[in-house]
Formats: sequence, structure tokens, C-alpha cells
Amino acid sequence: MHMPDPVAEAFARQITVELASSAAYLQMSIFFADQNLTGMSSWMRAQSDEERDHALRFLDFAVDRGHAPSIGEVPPPATDFKGPEEVFEVALRQERQVTQAIHDLHRLALDEGDLASVPSSSTSSPSRPKRRRQWRRSSTGFASPTASPPPC
Repeated sequence: MHMPDPVAEAFARQITVELASSAAYLQMSIFFADQNLTGMSSWMRAQSDEERDHALRFLDFAVDRGHAPSIGEVPPPATDFKGPEEVFEVALRQERQVTQAIHDLHRLALDEGDLASVPSSSTSSPSRPKRRRQWRRSSTGFASPTASPPPC
């Protein structure tokens, strides 16, 4: 089932938001590494990887639904932190913004009647194992009849 254009555009924006978040966490990791705070640096790097994984999950879902999203411009992340407390304050604000963007995406999908883009309780369970999707080509393009929206 093809995604309505407004939903497809929102998925492309969400992919960009997730990639920007990944870059921000990576920059925070660099800040902590420079301060010799290796545990915090490792944790921020893991958060960066997780945000990139979210972007890939949104991308794979959009592709499986027959849409080829365009990644938008990813702004450079902040680099001038005063200390660890400020880094975590920025990270919390960022998480709230990303979460709100996901809620807005799901609300738009509902408004557009695109129920396939709204996660069900079975696809949004935190205990659901993560799996990487491989893009598959069929005679009609990228498709997967069992695609479910990212549970991010």
C-alpha cells in the first residue's frame, strides 16, 4: 500500500530528525572523550548509534511502502558545552523534540487515514527484538507485504 504524500514527506523529515539527533549525540560523545569522561562518552556514542538505527528503521519502512525518501539537510550539532550537566540538559531537550516529532508523524498518519503507518501495540513493544531489514526488490519495486512501522 502506497503512503499518502503528506505522510511520506513526514517520514522523510523524521529520518532527517533522527540523523540530526545521531550527529548531536556523537558530538556529545566527542565532548566527553575530550574531558576524559570515557563512560559518558561511550554512553553518548551508543545513543548516537540508536538514533541512526531509528533513522534506518523509518527509512526501511518508507521504502517498503513504495516511497523513496529524500534526506534533508542535517544541521551541525552544538559543540560549545560548559560541562556535563549542560550536555545532559541538551540531550533531554533533544529527546523530547524527537519524541514529539514521532507523535506528530503518527497523528498525521491517522489524520490521513494511513493506519499502516501507525504502530500497533505489537510493533511498539520495547521487548520486541530489533532486526535489520534488507531492501528487497520485486517486479514492482521495493516492497514487503509484512512491513510494519518503526516502533521508535
